[in-house]
Amino acid sequence: MNLMKCNFYKIFILFFLVFLVIVNNKIALAEEANNYKKISPENIYLEGDKAKLNYDFDKANNSLEIKVDSIGLEEGYYTSNLYSKGKYNWNSFGMISFNVQNNSQEELKFNFSVVKTDGTFLTVNEDKSVLIKKENNQDFEKLSPAYGTINIPSGFKGVVYVPFTSLNSQAGDNNQYSFSNISSWGISITTEENKEKDIHLGGFVLIPKDDSLVKYGDLNFKIEGDDRVQIPVQGEAISIYKTSLNEDNVIYSLAEDYEGVSIDKDGRLTLNTSINVEKIKIEAKYEYLIVKKEIQLYRSWTLGAKEIDGTSKSIPGYAEVKNLMGGIYTLIMSQRFIDFIRGICIVFVLIFSGLYIFWSRKKNLR
Repeated sequence: MNLMKCNFYKIFILFFLVFLVIVNNKIALAEEANNYKKISPENIYLEGDKAKLNYDFDKANNSLEIKVDSIGLEEGYYTSNLYSKGKYNWNSFGMISFNVQNNSQEELKFNFSVVKTDGTFLTVNEDKSVLIKKENNQDFEKLSPAYGTINIPSGFKGVVYVPFTSLNSQAGDNNQYSFSNISSWGISITTEENKEKDIHLGGFVLIPKDDSLVKYGDLNFKIEGDDRVQIPVQGEAISIYKTSLNEDNVIYSLAEDYEGVSIDKDGRLTLNTSINVEKIKIEAKYEYLIVKKEIQLYRSWTLGAKEIDGTSKSIPGYAEVKNLMGGIYTLIMSQRFIDFIRGICIVFVLIFSGLYIFWSRKKNLR
């Protein structure tokens, strides 16, 4: 009875300690959130080319409703900018975050930038990245710009986090900039011709440098490996992927299911002949951080190449080999024929073994 009471008290104490840890973590997160500084766009300034940009600023909710219209414009890409002008000192912060809701039919192509008082223009270039977090999801995805824009899918609702270390003047610029003298900050939206964009932005906050989110944002985490992989003509094609983060608990997976494609948790990608897509996405996860990589797939040039006599240069498949060999294929691949060949091999082994033994004895007698 005393033993049961002792075990009960141990279990009670264990649960109590776990509860304290959870509560303390929540309190710590709440304290971090309380250190965030809310900011509001002010003296909003618009600039851009021919696409029409209209906005509605809800000061009470600190949110922007933005609509971009490129209907009737010639083929091309059109960029519209929305800036908040003033005097800002962000030197004690390491990141800005804001809510994004893309109500458009297509993906949102945008970027974030700041302009310093000396005229230095800083934005997120291709060699840098931001974090995005979908609503009701605990994972953060690390996302890099493509052709100058960060691409947010249609229907996305969540938060974008822009680390200040990701803001530079051009790709390859690793200078550490001061954010104490900022004259404006804002976003640029790029739109194709004959499109209408409907975007909701809000909840602009600055996050202190020592916040754990800033450390996540600054983490050098990307997938390294082949950008293009050939689809096998026969058998399998294998490509190995690693991350720049040398950690054992990085797990690889496919971003979605594809027929004929698999990847193990260590980054070994396998393709077989049944694949029917031209590109795939793989992802790597470290703790709550996810990074993705798009891989282009291509078929061998030999599939369409011909010899002088018109025959294909590619490796023949199972059915083609069967047709080329005609009726003899069935005979050769039959179990009886295989057993017959095995029997002949055994007989030859026995004959040569007997001859060797006979020769050895005769040699010893001499």
